[in-house]
Amino acid sequence: MKKLLLRLLAFFLDTLFISFIIWGISLIPVINPNIDKINHLYAEQNNSYKTYLSFMEEGPKMVEDSVITEEEAKKIEQEYPEYRIIVKDITVNEDLKNEFIKDLKIKINEQYKDILNDYTYQVNKLLIIENVIAIICYLIYFGVVPYFTKGYTLFKKFMRIKTIHVDEKKEVSLVTFLIRAFLINEILFVLLEIIGVYTLKINAYTTFHYWLNQAKYVYEMAFLIVLVMRDDQKSIHDILLKTRVVLLDKDGKEVESVIFKTNEKIETKEIKTNTSKKRKKEEVKAIKVDDK
Repeated sequence: MKKLLLRLLAFFLDTLFISFIIWGISLIPVINPNIDKINHLYAEQNNSYKTYLSFMEEGPKMVEDSVITEEEAKKIEQEYPEYRIIVKDITVNEDLKNEFIKDLKIKINEQYKDILNDYTYQVNKLLIIENVIAIICYLIYFGVVPYFTKGYTLFKKFMRIKTIHVDEKKEVSLVTFLIRAFLINEILFVLLEIIGVYTLKINAYTTFHYWLNQAKYVYEMAFLIVLVMRDDQKSIHDILLKTRVVLLDKDGKEVESVIFKTNEKIETKEIKTNTSKKRKKEEVKAIKVDDK
């Protein structure tokens, strides 16, 4: 259990560490000329959210009297232009249907989702350079670095855990470490995201993006469940690539660490101990009887 917890903690800290590096590199305009456009879109998205909250509060008040006055129509035109489409078929001072009044909040929500999807689409198109930087950094940190450090990353070294070949006489190759980095950092999903955003139109991409995130979640859970359920604490990538992660003591020797079998052994020892105690008591009673 200790190895499992240290392994997960090391991976979390390693990922956090490399994410800061990726973020820092992505802020350099020479490397990422899209950074100003991305920041501008994020600022617009933030303002759009504030507009949405404001209109969610004020919109229903405008239709309380079952009409939209000329003054209210101008206000929507000037302050809430993104939501004009909701009232485009409504005439000034026209009696509104109860259905329209009742469903107004739903329509505002739906319109905001469309606006948000549009921002997501635009931002993800501009994130291509940052995604490429991330792929390179992940492959270097989780692939190249462990190859030259004999299975360590920065925080694996700190936790005294390392990646080795299942056959201790063999060394893990650079290609194996690179494939391992590709699998554990979900680089496949990053590549699919890039392909999707540049080949699909916004509506198709929105659906694709949603299902890609669902598939990513299943992928992550599969790796975690296999890791936790196996006594040797190998996950899918370890099984495929014939690697394993070992916990070392201060002298560099491997420390045994299992999840479920340890408890079984303890229970077996306790049963044997209790049985031996009973036998000793029975032998003592037998001796006393014989003496009598």
